[in-house]
Amino acid sequence: MNRCRESAHRAVALVHLDEGNPAEALRQYEVYRRLLHAELGLPPSQRFRGLIAPLLGRPLDAVTSG
Repeated sequence: MNRCRESAHRAVALVHLDEGNPAEALRQYEVYRRLLHAELGLPPSQRFRGLIAPLLGRPLDAVTSG
């Protein structure tokens, strides 16, 4: 299994959002963000960041920091 496969992590986050659980969606994003950074030194895609940005109440670009 490819642990860095974004589509799988994004699907899990979407399930959490569909179930009304934004905290778990945000946690899933953070798990993936840290994994991707550690493995490849990359941020999540614009698509995934766009999904999560409204949960943070700040602009999309601010999500990529850290």
